[in-house]
Amino acid sequence: MFLLSTGARIAEALRLERGDWKPAGMTVIGKGDRERPVSITEKAKEAMEQYLAARQDPSPALFIGFQPARKDSRENRLTVQGAHHICHTLALRLGIPRFHPHQLRHTLGTFLQETMGDARLTAETLGHRGLASVSGYTKITDARRREAYEQMQQRGL
Repeated sequence: MFLLSTGARIAEALRLERGDWKPAGMTVIGKGDRERPVSITEKAKEAMEQYLAARQDPSPALFIGFQPARKDSRENRLTVQGAHHICHTLALRLGIPRFHPHQLRHTLGTFLQETMGDARLTAETLGHRGLASVSGYTKITDARRREAYEQMQQRGL
């Protein structure tokens, strides 16, 4: 929920500390050590609050690993490989195709483009310097394509 809500890269999320958690809005350190604000949906806030309330470990990391040998260690930061494993396990449980953490970022980019249609907003939300890279995070869905075709038809084209 955090990745989908914020559009954060997995590396940005995994470097966060527990003390960085600010439900009203946070800052992540992106590529080139640039800080950028991220917004958090109410559903993601609730999920994060439940996650943090359930933790009883000493790790300062916001996201922790789940390997038994390191469970009670202060050095129990979730790794990129661990995040991939969580996504694959979640997909199996839900009966959906396997996905990677970065696909949640793509999902947010596509959602923003389809609902807002503002490339600048999408670029800034995802932490891109320019608009060129936004196209890599968006794709035209069949529904959007049909909608465009219907608009052309209505205008007599």
